[in-house]
Amino acid sequence: MLAEQTAKATHDSAARVAGIREGTRRAVGANEAVSGLMAAILTAAAGAIAHSGLAVARTVRSQAPKIDARTRCYSARS
Repeated sequence: MLAEQTAKATHDSAARVAGIREGTRRAVGANEAVSGLMAAILTAAAGAIAHSGLAVARTVRSQAPKIDARTRCYSARS
C-alpha cells in the first residue's frame, strides 16, 4: 500500500515537473519572439529618426540665412 502511494506521488510529481518544463519552454519561446519583434521595431524607429534628422538638417541648411560677403549682413537665401 505505501509503495503504491509512493509510486503515485512520484508519478504525479513527475507530471507536474513536465508541465512546468513545458510552460517554461513556451514562455521562453514567446519571450524570444517578442524580443525579435522589439528589435525589428527599434531598428525601424532608429532608421526613421536618422532619416528625419537628415531631412531636418537639409531643410535648415537650405532655409538658413547666409552672410553677404560684401555687407557682412545676413540675407535670406533664395
